[in-house]
Amino acid sequence: SKDLLNLQHALSTIQPGEAYQYTYKSNHIIEILQTLLAKFKASKGELEQDEFNTNSAFEKRLLGLTNDRKFADKDRSEKQALSSKKQEEKAATEADRAQE
Repeated sequence: SKDLLNLQHALSTIQPGEAYQYTYKSNHIIEILQTLLAKFKASKGELEQDEFNTNSAFEKRLLGLTNDRKFADKDRSEKQALSSKKQEEKAATEADRAQE
């Protein structure tokens, strides 16, 4: 918009038969592209770090839950084995009492 206004102003001041004087502005465009690239790389780095942190937290939580489940299953199986053993002992004790 600003460049367009400058161009319109420059064209309005040119007399018929005169050529518009072109000014080289590629350095400005290159500077803008370099700035955009730097911003993109910074933003990408931040997003990758956030993604890594989120994934790391998820993996830690998953590992914790997996370990909790594994220990709970082991504890449950130990309790079931103990319960079965006690029931067998109880049945044997009752059988001995019945024989007496």
